[in-house]
Amino acid sequence: MGLINQKFNSILPTEIVFGKGIVASDLANKLLDLNVQKVLIVSDSGLKNLGIIDGIADSLRVGGVEPFIFAEVEPNPTMEAVHQGRKVYFQHNCTGIVAIGGGSSLDAAKAIAVASVNEGDVNQYGRGKKTIKGPLPPTIMIPTTAGTGSEVTNVAVITDTRQKRKFVLASTYLIPTCAFVDPVMTYSLPPKLIAATGMDALVHSIESYVNNRAQPISDALALEAIKMLRKYLPKSYADPTNEEAKAQVLLASTIAGLSFSMSGTALVHSLSHPMTAWFEVPHGLANAIILPYVMEFNLIANYEKYAEVAYLFEEETRNLSVYKAAEKLVDHLKNFARKLDIPENFNYLSEVIDEEVIEGLTRDAMDDRGTFPNNPRKPSKEEVRALYQQLLPQYKATMAINY
Repeated sequence: MGLINQKFNSILPTEIVFGKGIVASDLANKLLDLNVQKVLIVSDSGLKNLGIIDGIADSLRVGGVEPFIFAEVEPNPTMEAVHQGRKVYFQHNCTGIVAIGGGSSLDAAKAIAVASVNEGDVNQYGRGKKTIKGPLPPTIMIPTTAGTGSEVTNVAVITDTRQKRKFVLASTYLIPTCAFVDPVMTYSLPPKLIAATGMDALVHSIESYVNNRAQPISDALALEAIKMLRKYLPKSYADPTNEEAKAQVLLASTIAGLSFSMSGTALVHSLSHPMTAWFEVPHGLANAIILPYVMEFNLIANYEKYAEVAYLFEEETRNLSVYKAAEKLVDHLKNFARKLDIPENFNYLSEVIDEEVIEGLTRDAMDDRGTFPNNPRKPSKEEVRALYQQLLPQYKATMAINY
């Protein structure tokens, strides 16, 4: 499809503040600029136990902002946590929200902002249901992992534990007011999370670039993010003290977030969302495992774009035909993931998988309205089922993976 026949919107309203140490030096002043004097800090118990949240809270008090901490967000945040966060927000008469953490904390914070203005259970406002009303309170996102992109997107993904399903809140009102992209916040990230969250950012970039909603502005951002991650993610994983690598990977994640905020994600996310909802597989890890399988399935629909990504991974592929270069990309990605110690499949879940579970996963993947329609190749139910069977080749426990 030529550019002359395209029509698209690009909105980049989030203020991005990047720099080493900016959370400590600038956060309080930014909140006061937004007329926020009482703020809800949304995070998880891990960062609270490390003392990171209390340290930021102390700096806010010194700067003239009164913080109240809600550090009850779980991996794959639940609707119950969102409702509890809303209670704390109202209890202390807060007028703004700061989220500190990975994608779970950031998504939970955006959902709490939605719940603070929209009455009732927050799942009523999932994509395709009730319209989210706004404006929402000011939100500042502080990512501590490279992967989420949620600091600049208009969506939040929440788990409904009663239905064992994820739902997506989507609205321009969810776009954060400001993102503080501070490399210091990633310094305590252990290697396995560097790998999984960095691969998550790579998935965001690639899916944004190849899906059928891609457009020139999102393409440019996606390609730059892929270049940065290709070069610096292995360095960050190999040496967690490499500050330059950490800064590059973190900013690449934000750039990837800007890209997929315009064009969306696709089938990798369709398949990964049920894996996290059913089995609590970390989102970044699920995406990283699924990526090569979906890529191989999708190649036929967009050889040219997959070849462009292949050139970024291996310059010599420019000497190949477009088709051969695209096919080489699958091997490049498998090798890249292998160097980061990403598992090749979900075999460690095999003892809890049966045909009924495969059927449920397939149904939920195809019902993922925000991602499934974007995929460049339209899979049938049988093809989605076959992808899951590839990802779960043995319905018997063969290994334990400590993720």
